[in-house]
Amino acid sequence: FMLDAGFPHETVNSPVGQEIVHGINLVRNGEVEEAEQLFAMMKKSLRDKTQLLAVAELGHSAALFRKGQKELAVRMAYSVSQQKQWPRISSVANFLLGRYAEKLGRMDKARQNYLEVVRTVPFRTPLVIMAGSRLKQLDSGRMNTADSPSRPEMRQDRREKVMEIRKDNRQERRQDFQERRTDRRR
Repeated sequence: FMLDAGFPHETVNSPVGQEIVHGINLVRNGEVEEAEQLFAMMKKSLRDKTQLLAVAELGHSAALFRKGQKELAVRMAYSVSQQKQWPRISSVANFLLGRYAEKLGRMDKARQNYLEVVRTVPFRTPLVIMAGSRLKQLDSGRMNTADSPSRPEMRQDRREKVMEIRKDNRQERRQDFQERRTDRRR
């Protein structure tokens, strides 16, 4: 997360960087109350370190989204995405906004956010690769929305198609074999 935002390893491994990483892990583990409190405290103490403040703001946004305060979370991430002086932090915010949009069923908006990530960062970072992957899934219609089939259903459909193709291929091979066999006899 912080490396994708363009921070050097020294910053990521610093006490402040480790606090941010810890907060993000709390969000991932579903401990959103604790994460929200941690990021709120960090935002107060990081007022003079604007880049770290922006990353803490994104962590706070993620905690709020998981907590159910989706509109506030989107506004916070959007404000960071507009800080173009730090393109990599802005791209992390856009990726996060893309994930939020997906979860809210706004696939066009998610696509716009992922495209912005790919446009903003000219390197093949893990974040750009993930954004590209999400774009491919959106473009191919494989994103799981409320009215689309679930993954197990999609896998079953795919299995059935593969089995049908294999069956057709076996029949064609048998026919070819039979034809070659009769040709040899002549």
